[in-house]
Amino acid sequence: MSDNTKNTPAIHTNIHKISRFGNITLMVSPEMMAEAGFEPADVILVRIGQHEMEMPIGTGYNDADSGEPVCCLLTGPEYGPGWVVLALNAGNMAAEMELAKAFGTDMKSGDGRCLAACAERYLRKAGMSSDEIQQLKRCLG
Repeated sequence: MSDNTKNTPAIHTNIHKISRFGNITLMVSPEMMAEAGFEPADVILVRIGQHEMEMPIGTGYNDADSGEPVCCLLTGPEYGPGWVVLALNAGNMAAEMELAKAFGTDMKSGDGRCLAACAERYLRKAGMSSDEIQQLKRCLG
């Protein structure tokens, strides 16, 4: 491992939800990103399953050209505590990141019910009990 890699900040998180447009909201806040040393204009590597994609951090979807990825740090009163969203400007990030393959299913991108079922199967394979999954669902709303 190079010295550069050792000092590179990293955040490991889960997917909170996927919008009907394929935007991926993460279970991490903009504040947590800043505390880890990430800021707008940084270029980050995002890995979901076996799929990797480099993208800049921005403060809105338009911080990337059409068809290009961006990690949006969404803040302000309309976003409550703030959200970190992986998006493909004028595209579908969930499809681009091959979430169906990552979850081992034939889900259609942006189908929240199917994604929830896929996530539940994934959690069961990881050893989470039915009671723990139900508790997590209640917590996430």
